Amino acid sequence: MINRVEIKTEAKTHLRGNWKYPILITLVTLVLSTLFNFRTSMSYVTGIRLSATDEVFSFIWQFFAFIISVASAFFYLRFIREREAANFQTFLDGFNLFWKATLTFLLLTIRLIGWTLLLIIPGIIKAFAYSQVHFIIADYPDIKITDAFRLSNLMTKGYKLDIFVFYLSFLGWILLTLITFGIANIFVSPYMDTAATKLYLHLKENAVQASLIDTNTDEKESSEEVNEEQKDEGEAKNETEV
Repeated sequence: MINRVEIKTEAKTHLRGNWKYPILITLVTLVLSTLFNFRTSMSYVTGIRLSATDEVFSFIWQFFAFIISVASAFFYLRFIREREAANFQTFLDGFNLFWKATLTFLLLTIRLIGWTLLLIIPGIIKAFAYSQVHFIIADYPDIKITDAFRLSNLMTKGYKLDIFVFYLSFLGWILLTLITFGIANIFVSPYMDTAATKLYLHLKENAVQASLIDTNTDEKESSEEVNEEQKDEGEAKNETEV
């Protein structure tokens, strides 16, 4: 079981006196998000239907948002491991993974659409199963994309409900950003991103301790590796966790 209180406390402690670069990265992301989603946001306010062009821009933003999430993960992993060495350049260095992140986004989109078309619940389950992929490719830039998906699937196995509750526990902070018209997000986003990175590291540690993964080879050592993808459909239908 994941101790979300402990993880969130660790995140707050780690950020204490070290908000500068996390806030800067958040501001850059917010500016880009505003530029891409202004018309989309206005459509919700005015009720005006989005045009085909707006829909395209919305999808393009989802693509860039994933690229940014990989760069952010690259920054936050170093921020946690070597806090004094992490800076804005670290974030920019994360964009060196642009092409790998692009292919990962496309594969992730195809897989989630496929699972969602099968049934809504399996789609949600697989979304949580693949929730650590962007951290994995940021942590192991040389890893194969398919291996990143398998590792994420292993790391989250048995923890999907915990992950859901973990993100649900930020609901109050998310509501705060809404009522402050996004201003609070300047502080909420760094907190959530730091906590999410801490969560990834906890999941990774648990997987290592359970001998599910080997951090030296970045490959699965579980005897279930060969059959994992073949079992996905059956597990998704039978799994009772979210």
